[in-house]
Amino acid sequence: GSQLNLILPRAHKREQGTRTLHFGAKRTGRTVLVVDDDTLLRQMLVRVLTRGGYRVLEASDGIDALALLERIKRDARDGATERVDVLITDVYMPNMNGPDLVGTLARDHLSLPTLFISAYASVDSLQRQVSGQVAFLPKPFKADQLIARIADLVAA
Repeated sequence: GSQLNLILPRAHKREQGTRTLHFGAKRTGRTVLVVDDDTLLRQMLVRVLTRGGYRVLEASDGIDALALLERIKRDARDGATERVDVLITDVYMPNMNGPDLVGTLARDHLSLPTLFISAYASVDSLQRQVSGQVAFLPKPFKADQLIARIADLVAA
């Protein structure tokens, strides 16, 4: 199973070198697709990203993500403007894992900035499975780390 630890301060005193995450932040206008088979973790990621100003779509595995992206592509042909700006995917999932999802998207000429998350994988193991630059955030991570990594991917 996946694990996400949110560490919140007990005191009002701000520690040197920490960043403040402002929930309810201004909307970014960006959409993030979260793909994770762990329902509780996926819901937590959706909450954190929504509070960070992102619009969030979700899928339980790579196959569901591909179906969702295909629907968005089909709707775009009919004039809809919905799009996905960033993909967050777990590395290990049933049916279709994260690296296979990204590989399938690349073969379909759809390249999305992607953040891989996992408690078990490493950047080195991902680099062997995925071509190009790998953005990776090991579980557990803090909410502000997630928001910062997504902001970096959007800005790149």
